[in-house]
Amino acid sequence: MAYLTDFMEWITELTDIETTSCQYPDLAVLPDGRLAACWQRYHNKHDDIVAAFLSRKGEILSQAVVSGEGQAFRPRLYVLNGTVWIIWSESAAGNWKLLARAFGEELGEPILLSRSSGAFYPSVTDDGQNLYVAWCEQQHGDSHICCLRFDGSAAAETWRVSSSEQAYRPAVAFGGDGVLYLAYDVFDGSQYLQVARAYAGGAWGEEAVISNAPDWASDATAVATDSGATVVWHGVGPKGETNYYTCDLTLVGGRIAADCRQLSHMRVWFASASLCRNRKGTQLLAQALSMRCFLMRWRQEDGSWSVPVAMVRDEASNCPIRPRTCVDEEDNIFILYQHSAGNGHQERYSSIKFLSATLAELQGHDDSDIEKVIDNFTKPIPGDKALDRIDEGEKRRWLDENGYLGLDLKFGDIHGQSGMSDASGQIDQYYNYAKAVPKLDFTALTDHDMFPDVITESEWEYMRTSANEFNKDGELTTLLAYEWTSNELHYDFGHKNVYYRTGEGELFRACDPEGMTPDRLFASIKKYGALCIPHHPAAIWSAVSAATDWAFHDPEVQRAVEIFSRHAPFEKDGTESIYTKNNPRQKGKYVQDALARGYRLGFTAGSDSHQLEHGVEGGIVAAFVPGLTRETLFDAIYNRFTYATTGAGILLSCKVNGARMGSEITALPGGKATLEVDVLGTGELERVEVVKDNGEVYTPAVSGNRCRFTWADEDLTSGTHFYYLRVTQKDQHQAWSSPIWVDVQ
Repeated sequence: MAYLTDFMEWITELTDIETTSCQYPDLAVLPDGRLAACWQRYHNKHDDIVAAFLSRKGEILSQAVVSGEGQAFRPRLYVLNGTVWIIWSESAAGNWKLLARAFGEELGEPILLSRSSGAFYPSVTDDGQNLYVAWCEQQHGDSHICCLRFDGSAAAETWRVSSSEQAYRPAVAFGGDGVLYLAYDVFDGSQYLQVARAYAGGAWGEEAVISNAPDWASDATAVATDSGATVVWHGVGPKGETNYYTCDLTLVGGRIAADCRQLSHMRVWFASASLCRNRKGTQLLAQALSMRCFLMRWRQEDGSWSVPVAMVRDEASNCPIRPRTCVDEEDNIFILYQHSAGNGHQERYSSIKFLSATLAELQGHDDSDIEKVIDNFTKPIPGDKALDRIDEGEKRRWLDENGYLGLDLKFGDIHGQSGMSDASGQIDQYYNYAKAVPKLDFTALTDHDMFPDVITESEWEYMRTSANEFNKDGELTTLLAYEWTSNELHYDFGHKNVYYRTGEGELFRACDPEGMTPDRLFASIKKYGALCIPHHPAAIWSAVSAATDWAFHDPEVQRAVEIFSRHAPFEKDGTESIYTKNNPRQKGKYVQDALARGYRLGFTAGSDSHQLEHGVEGGIVAAFVPGLTRETLFDAIYNRFTYATTGAGILLSCKVNGARMGSEITALPGGKATLEVDVLGTGELERVEVVKDNGEVYTPAVSGNRCRFTWADEDLTSGTHFYYLRVTQKDQHQAWSSPIWVDVQ
């Protein structure tokens, strides 16, 4: 396959990857032929917004920092009558502001557009005289779309546009028909819809649902047309499906008429799009294809879209993401994109790159086949699995029968990613999916601290804000968390998820001095009383080992291990599961290897979701709690009062001498360890095994879906022994209880 960048003349790196990490570029053509650009820059633990004028070859002619002392986030750039405007979010002192600033030969003063507990995703258009700015405002657990008219000095009028309490990511365009069109994502309790609304004649019309597919619509981008507006978005479906849609909007009789079509179908694990238009009606669309490349399509207004053209090389060391495009009146194309390193021993800072082409150079290329590529990471696990739960009344009786009075048993998935790092789906979609599809009681978003780039301070604050907004007793409990990712330039220590007990906590990245090695990470998170959980402990990726280095351990913070995920079962060597990918693994790195070292680790399971699949693919963790809150959930995990399953809501109780799972007890030499076991399966049981010191020592006869027994390990010898239970159903669902340790002395 020939890539356009193989013969393009101008490919320029605009930022210094040695000292800064830059993200979220935006770009526009000025009337004088120059280009205006902006991006978010991270340096010395501070995020700011840089605006620049570029030549048509990508040379920086001048630049300036336009943001303030707060942590700046996700800028947008817009040109009105030759004036360049930068609009961005900024966090300070626990609040968020939406700010605007004119950028030119002299900087204008920052203008406050909004202040709240969350103001994100600005989108901008104009009517020839005024700017119209739309954004998503989060406050007190709700999220709605706001829009204001802005004359360059102050907001002239502000509207709350959305009727839903869960509306996100607006895209706004002022059409050639004199109508303001606004599209945004709405969560209706079961899926995300793409909704549009029009402002005409001094009033907002009714909301119109313009998506017509069962996938989760997200992240619209819009441009004006002579007769209305064009909107493009993508939808995330089951088993890694990602579909792109295009929709032409017009206003007919006061109502929105929508002509929507599916543009492409792929299986990817990262998606984004950018849409632009010139005055003669050439529309240009850039689509991210996982992290391997991005594709370009074009059309003349109201015509058909072209076939895709791949714009970058398909190499493991390359992650071109978040492209932003513009096109001038002669159909010259200009692109800024964020360039990050692929997985493996690569630098984790990202840079902004520029390239240019002409529409004529794109014509004649057809890279449609690249959309059909499915790599092992996005390849779905064959078949479907039951995610059954025991009836609440039956579960309560089982708990009481086993002495868990005053305790409940809750299920969740505390390991998964969003588009903030390297996955499909937005942060709010991650939390809403947990509630709507697998109906989890709790979850945690664990975006990578440094893949494909570093999570910056403003991104961490956005993650923290979102986790706090979605944490609601009785609906969904969320833990503030991230994935410490040591596949870095110098070290292979494996991956660990860091969890905080409350909504406060810092990001100690694996590329920062405070978090560069596991022992430094342990020391850093102790001041918050946090914990970290190694996951896929024996995994091997194609580029690099992701296995845990068990030479590093701290029993105060490394209190549990993930025994099962979508990648593979990690209990011991030689095991497979129909519910995982059974990826390659490394001997000596399994959970049993850590237990043999004397580490006292409870068991969890998770999905490691990258395609909105948490609670569905991979495993889940069960926690015994006296009422579900962040604090009680954290304490259950910390105290190892948990067990892991492959996704089914199996009920499992295992006690040794009356002590619950996760306990450490003592006994005298010659004494005995008496196990009391009760398993209630979601299906017929095949095998229940008692594991002592990593070996199977007792397997009772089983029949039906329940197994209750007492077994005694007689005549204990001196030293430390540990016991746990492994359960296997006939449908191949499994569960593992956290161990109980008996110190014989």
